Amino acid sequence: MRLWPFSGKQKSPELVINKNFFMAVFTTETTLPTILQVINPDGTNGAVQGFGAPLMENASRDLLNTPISSGDYALATKDRTTVIRLVVRAKGEDPTPDTAALTQAEAEYYGLDTESFQYLKRCERFMVLHFAGYSPKVFDSIRFLFDLISRLALLTQGLIYDPLAECYRKPSELDRNSNVQESVDALNLCKIKTVRGAQGIWCSTRGLSKLNLPEFEMYDVPQELTDVAALMLILAAETVLMGTKMKPGETAFAPDSPLRIVAGTKNRDDWGDRPTLEFRGSNGSIADGILAWQRSQEPA
Repeated sequence: MRLWPFSGKQKSPELVINKNFFMAVFTTETTLPTILQVINPDGTNGAVQGFGAPLMENASRDLLNTPISSGDYALATKDRTTVIRLVVRAKGEDPTPDTAALTQAEAEYYGLDTESFQYLKRCERFMVLHFAGYSPKVFDSIRFLFDLISRLALLTQGLIYDPLAECYRKPSELDRNSNVQESVDALNLCKIKTVRGAQGIWCSTRGLSKLNLPEFEMYDVPQELTDVAALMLILAAETVLMGTKMKPGETAFAPDSPLRIVAGTKNRDDWGDRPTLEFRGSNGSIADGILAWQRSQEPA
């Protein structure tokens, strides 16, 4: 499915991981798995392949085979090019967030269903993973983080919190062992957020900021074209992840009715300091550009 039929040769992306990129697991379990169940040198019994070590003072190797407790741990790839810091806290310990105080409005913002909302209010443990160091092969490091977070969530039957994508995920919603560098699965990195407005739907990506990339957005999308617009945004995300840069003044999608790329200036209270690129219709109608691209994907 080609996005830019008139684009030049793609280059290897030069990506930098955002210092605010972290992911977390919330769980109701009071007894956690061992580090060796999460990560071990051979990747046996479903574990991630790599090394783990406790960072607490006077910690011994015996802790690798005992249930994870409150404290900090280092998790590294076998070549040690990527190091993840795991921070574990129990309910009531500083700085554990108070999920019991989660409001219905917050649940709706994050797209939580009733089951997940009630689950979070009962959580007993909080596990945060963030980069202490990462490989020049950035996608390998991201895949390692995804594998670890998925493994922890699976073992603890927990919920994954992805703040820069503004969502919670169940373990089954984050593909483990996906080859990010080859498949560039933007849906692992991002989510699509839709908000109803007076003139239509505001569709946007959430999560490209993990790599200090602009988020994409479309405004005034007709309700019946929301799914197509979401697909277009995901394809745009995949395209920049593969190395094609986009900037204001360029066009994209269907050559006979392209969408213009402009610097995002709307909803800055929502975006904060995150840069955005907006796709707009060349003749003022976003619907024409979406429909033109949809027709271009139909079999000849």
